[in-house]
Amino acid sequence: VIVSLDGTDIPFDHYIFNVDPKEEYKLVIATSPKGSGTRWRFSKAARCCSRSRTVPMRRWRRRTWCDDAGCRTTVRPRAGDASLFEGTDAAQWREIYDLSSVQGVLAQAWDGMQLLPEAMRPPRALRLQWAVNVERIEKVYRRQERAIARLAAFYREHAIPMMLLKGYGLSLFYPVPEHRPCGDIDIWLFGRQPEADKLVAREWGVPVDVHKEHHTTFDVDGIMVENHYDFVNKETHASNARLERLFKQYAAQPGESVAVAGVAVYLPSEQLNALFLLRHAAVHFQKEGIVLRHLCDWACFLTRHWDEIDHALFRTAMEDYRMDRFADLMTAAAMFWTGASSSRTATTGSTGRLCTPWPGRPGWSGS
Repeated sequence: VIVSLDGTDIPFDHYIFNVDPKEEYKLVIATSPKGSGTRWRFSKAARCCSRSRTVPMRRWRRRTWCDDAGCRTTVRPRAGDASLFEGTDAAQWREIYDLSSVQGVLAQAWDGMQLLPEAMRPPRALRLQWAVNVERIEKVYRRQERAIARLAAFYREHAIPMMLLKGYGLSLFYPVPEHRPCGDIDIWLFGRQPEADKLVAREWGVPVDVHKEHHTTFDVDGIMVENHYDFVNKETHASNARLERLFKQYAAQPGESVAVAGVAVYLPSEQLNALFLLRHAAVHFQKEGIVLRHLCDWACFLTRHWDEIDHALFRTAMEDYRMDRFADLMTAAAMFWTGASSSRTATTGSTGRLCTPWPGRPGWSGS
């Protein structure tokens, strides 16, 4: 987050907060992108400079809590500060709905909304629309589940093990797996991708597209499958070739085996998942930006598996490939917004210097 003192030099949509002292909210303003100094400011309103209109502080807090509640429900379901939604009108609920959809957490926001008292929930028409779209997410998830099972069973007939990357495998870390939207099916076949593609083409009559960066693609029951022969594009940067060797070293040892519609598939090891998730998010961040779903994925991984990775190896990899600051910020954001935690994140590993309690969160002393 980059925050300016006057807002004139920030080239993207942003908010400047001048906070009523009676609300007792303290906000940090960094004097430079490197955070060379901070100070606390108080005032009376919150203004959205890029849109030239005043945004009441309570309304901004509502919108933020909706994302916060959805993300926190993603990690561990519990009630949030429902009082923030007192007086929320239909237009504001529509804005919350639209924002949740854009950020890829529509179903998680739905789960969070269920924790509100009935009187504070959205209008009935919006709830019905919301429910229909959550049901659509669930149906797509089940359809993908069947496609994964069919593909894994086919490969098993030919003695080819299959590992799931991203997507469906990550959903299993969520309290409600079918509420984590999944796009393509990303798989790793332990170096047997060429053989497997020929089998799919010959026995299923499915065309395989080989003109991709680091994977081939084909459709299974209308769902795109990305069959990885590499984890990163080795042609874009010299360091990617070294990173690819590390990925394949980690991928040689699969993680746990899970049953998908009765068919066994592998998940990545904790070490591979940690590196792959952050690398994937970093690439998205550089190209088109990341959304809350990326943060929720990392938060769920932290909560489930952070204690199980080799932190010395992880930190070395982050520093070697200049992802250490990105890793620190992703982890700190996951802890701050979603409540993700483990026995190590607050004191050791890659996040010790960023994961002390933050303003407005439990444990903050105000110093």
